[in-house]
Amino acid sequence: MSRITADSKQQRLKMGLASFALSIFIMGCGGTFTAVANKAASAAADSSVSTTPGQAPNLIPYQTPSSLSGLYLGLSFKNLSLSDFQRLYTVGSTASSGWCDVVGHDTVYNITSPVYPAALWGGTASHPDSMQFIQETKGDYSRQIVTDNTVPSGVSNRVFQLTAINPYVPNVGGISGDTQQDNFIVWPDTSRAQGMLYISKWMWLQPDMASRGPFTFFLAAESKTDITERFGAGITERSYTGFGNTPVWNVAHDGFPSGGYQVYAQSFLSPTSSGHMGRGQTYAAPVPLGQWFRLELAWNRNVGGNGWMWMALTVPDSSDPNLRKGVQIFADSGAFNFNYNGSDPQTQGWNAYNSDRINRIFPFGLYSDLARSPSSPFVEKTTNVEIWNTWPSNATAHPSNFR
Repeated sequence: MSRITADSKQQRLKMGLASFALSIFIMGCGGTFTAVANKAASAAADSSVSTTPGQAPNLIPYQTPSSLSGLYLGLSFKNLSLSDFQRLYTVGSTASSGWCDVVGHDTVYNITSPVYPAALWGGTASHPDSMQFIQETKGDYSRQIVTDNTVPSGVSNRVFQLTAINPYVPNVGGISGDTQQDNFIVWPDTSRAQGMLYISKWMWLQPDMASRGPFTFFLAAESKTDITERFGAGITERSYTGFGNTPVWNVAHDGFPSGGYQVYAQSFLSPTSSGHMGRGQTYAAPVPLGQWFRLELAWNRNVGGNGWMWMALTVPDSSDPNLRKGVQIFADSGAFNFNYNGSDPQTQGWNAYNSDRINRIFPFGLYSDLARSPSSPFVEKTTNVEIWNTWPSNATAHPSNFR
């Protein structure tokens, strides 16, 4: 991204998240898959999962990686603080949007934040890594670093606590598409070649999440290109998922390649082994509520012409031994036929639509249309956030050809 003036820069950054709710998670009745002849079309089978030399399944207590080579950003929130309400700007009729910087030297990862101007795949980041909030009023969200001693053993007890307070506003300041949200953004250098992206974080979601539906989207993480093309995952609670009034994980690839909206791949993941497991799902994938869990996400949009998407869960309090130690729940790759809503056939699957490079990554935050109010706010906690350009030593077992 070229350097721009302060006013137009705020406008450009403001648009960094806008309209996500109208795309990746608003997907009607879902879609249907049909395999396309492609040697790398699917890595979903459990038998394809293997570890590279030196890797092992996650252990309890949680252990941070033995080597930090390839780690771009690590946030345990130990020795870190927030510099809130920075670089405020106006959205339509409101002047309550801006940035919250995470600052200090993290004592677990030995990284000083912000890491700007360093960039994930080398080069120079286009903007500082920071939390962007787009809100109707100053009190729509609150952000704090707090101590939480309920975390699993080995996990940092300093956590980033985000609270959604006021009801969701889809058009902040009266501007269509400027949706209310609070998300951390990382800005890669688009002049550099890009490879795989791996995100790991420990999360806690308020126990009553299911009662706050129906809701269409709750962002977990995503990446965007400038056009915009997106890879991402989140939580949905809608009847069209096929799982009733149960929050379920949703993984998707979509974009606006020529001004029109297209969905290339999407899967709603069954929370139980007895439910329907669609293409790519490899294990039961519950949405843990009121307890800490580790979410791992990784993808690469182009490896020799093929892209892939991967996801894993670790739930220390689960009765399932595999979820307790960490297990892959989704793995898929390559091209296939996908028909969104029965009227928009696509064949990209997990392959990049074109050669445009990722210019924004959203590893954590709180962006959802779930119900909340000042008398009934919703809380999400996050810690041990890690962003890598390779597989760390403590990654959950994954397909060996995903790189």
